[in-house]
Amino acid sequence: MHQKHVGQVAENSAWYARDLRDDPSWIYTLNDDETSEIRNAVALVEQQGLALNDLDKDNFKLPLLSRKLEGVSDQLEPRSNELRRS
Repeated sequence: MHQKHVGQVAENSAWYARDLRDDPSWIYTLNDDETSEIRNAVALVEQQGLALNDLDKDNFKLPLLSRKLEGVSDQLEPRSNELRRS
C-alpha cells in the first residue's frame, strides 16, 4: 500500500510520549456511572450475541460517556468535528 506523506502534524492531536510522560492532564479517569454504563452496554451486547464488528451507536449506547468523549474529541480535533456536525 502506498502512503502519502502529509507533513508535520501541529494540532492538539499531535503528541510525543516524552511530552506526556510527566503530565497527567491528558488522563481521563472514568467515574462509577461511566464504568457502569460501559458494563451495561457490554452485557446487552453479550445478551444479543452481537459480534464486535456489529457494534454501532444504536446497539452500544453510552449516553453519559458519549458526551464526554465528544468533548475530548473536540479538544483534539476542533475543526474537523465542527465540519462533520454541519
